[in-house]
Amino acid sequence: MSSFFRLDCGAMFYILLGMNHGVLFLRVYRGKIPDMILSVLLSKNVIEEDFNVWLVCMPLGTSRQIKNQGKSSVVSKYPDMCKYWDREWYLDPGNPKTALYLASIAGEIVSNYGVDGIHLDYIRYPDKAGFPDRKTYLKYGSSDKTLNQWRRENINKI
Repeated sequence: MSSFFRLDCGAMFYILLGMNHGVLFLRVYRGKIPDMILSVLLSKNVIEEDFNVWLVCMPLGTSRQIKNQGKSSVVSKYPDMCKYWDREWYLDPGNPKTALYLASIAGEIVSNYGVDGIHLDYIRYPDKAGFPDRKTYLKYGSSDKTLNQWRRENINKI
């Protein structure tokens, strides 16, 4: 049996556990990664083999989800790293702080839990055209790269 832990960087923990073709779905709000979650799972002997983490990178959630998180939301803590677009909040991959933020979460997971793998999920710009990163591009981009080249480079750096 494999266990999967899905962490949404901006909002919540999602724990997906493969159980006889079924899935257990648990969701809690995120402040700091709670040891309580892992200890509960281990105490019930749910994790038998692989323990993988899916790190949801760019989407942070809707305005309602962000509002429910209050001051602990990424949008409240790091507004310069966040963009509101198409009725949702996202981390801005063009901001160098975004890569550092994601690396700190991955580092926390690796340091505190015996994981077998970390998978970067949604490590891309939103699918639709029009993501509002023009100011970020002007601030951090270079004149020798087009917007699309710069975006691709940002994702590769992460």
